[in-house]
Amino acid sequence: MNPDENDAALAVRSQAKKTAHLMVRSVVTCDLQPLPPPAMPDDFNELGTTRRTIASLGYFAGAVEYRLGPNGWFRAWLFTWLRILLFIAVPMLVLTGAVWLLVPVFMGLVSLSQSLSNIAQHLERACHSLFMAVVWFIATILLVGAIAALWPLAKAKG
Repeated sequence: MNPDENDAALAVRSQAKKTAHLMVRSVVTCDLQPLPPPAMPDDFNELGTTRRTIASLGYFAGAVEYRLGPNGWFRAWLFTWLRILLFIAVPMLVLTGAVWLLVPVFMGLVSLSQSLSNIAQHLERACHSLFMAVVWFIATILLVGAIAALWPLAKAKG
């Protein structure tokens, strides 16, 4: 490897490290933004029952969040952990999905491999049987030839 190729490889590795560092940093950083105090909608009394229930639950959640961290640290902490979860969960989902889809393919290849192994064993047995048949055929011809060659000698003596 010449020095130019070595420098190019080091530059690629350095860029990859910077990209990975930037990606991880973008996942684990949080920005604090102060929260506005929770408030009920102005037209709360005119809303239907379902919308009033939803507005009440939203107010309750906003009040709890505001009490826990009015400067926004709770929301930033929550979003940071959600980003970390997604940063870990998405590759895991892709990996497990790929494995889940590829297992039947591998099982098919294994069964195909077993089928090919069975075919190879049967071919080996067939070739062995054919070889032995040819050996016995040759041995029989040699034996018959030897008997035919020795027959006149045996007849002459007897």
